[in-house]
Amino acid sequence: MATKLEKLEKVMRVLEETSPSHEEVAEVIQSVIGAIRDLKEKLETKITKVDDFAFKEIEKVSVFLDGEVGKLNQKIEDNLNTVIKNIDTNLEKIKGSIPEKADLTEVYDKIKDVEKKIPAIPDEITGEAVANKLESLPEDKKLLISAIKGLEGELKRIEGTARTRGLLGGVRRVFQPYVDDFSGSTDGSTKIFYLSREPLKTGAVMVYGTDFPVILRPTIDFTIEAKKLTLTDEVAAPSSGASLICTYFA
Repeated sequence: MATKLEKLEKVMRVLEETSPSHEEVAEVIQSVIGAIRDLKEKLETKITKVDDFAFKEIEKVSVFLDGEVGKLNQKIEDNLNTVIKNIDTNLEKIKGSIPEKADLTEVYDKIKDVEKKIPAIPDEITGEAVANKLESLPEDKKLLISAIKGLEGELKRIEGTARTRGLLGGVRRVFQPYVDDFSGSTDGSTKIFYLSREPLKTGAVMVYGTDFPVILRPTIDFTIEAKKLTLTDEVAAPSSGASLICTYFA
C-alpha cells in the first residue's frame, strides 16, 4: 500500500517536472485503481467481521433476554398460582362455615308459645267492659281512693264537717260513701242520670268516666239537684258503652 502511494507521489512529481506520456498516465491510473480496489476489499473484510461480531453479540443478548423473560414469566405464573390457591382455600373455609339451610323450627315454636301467652286485645274497649273488669278485680287489686286525685282530701274534709255538725246539733250522724255506676245507661245522647241517694253536698260529688274529660268538674261540667245528676253543655253526652261513675257521701 505504501509503495503504491510512493509511486503516485512520484508520478505527481514527474507531472510537475515534465509532461508524462500516455503509457505513464495509464500506469499511474491502474496503480490508483488497484490501490482503491485493495482498500475496498480490506474495508469489506473488516465490515464483514464487524457484522459477524455484532450479530453474534446481539444473538447472545437476545438469548440472555429470552432466558430472563422466561424466568420472570415463570415467577409471575408461580405467584399467581399461589394467590389463586390461597383464595380457593379461604373460600372453602368460608363455605364450610355457612350452614346450607338453617332449621328455624325451634324458633317458630318458641314464637308460638309466646303468642299463646299474650292475651287477645278486644277490637273495642267499652265502658261496660272497663267497669266489669274493675268489679272482677280481687280486693288487693281494686282501685284505691288515693288513686283518684283530690278524692281522699275531699272525703276527709266532708268527714270533719259531718263530725262538727253532729257535735253542734247534739246528734251524731255517720255519712256513708256511695258509688253509682251509670255505664250501662250511656248511649251517646243521655245527659241526665239519677243517683240512688241524695248527696250530702254537691262539691263532694266525684264524677268520672272513660270519655273526655275523664274527671268532670262540679257545677261546670255537671250539676246536682236532689238525686238528679245533669251534665252541662260544657261536656258531651257519654258515648255508647262508655264508663260513667259517680262517688259521693249521703
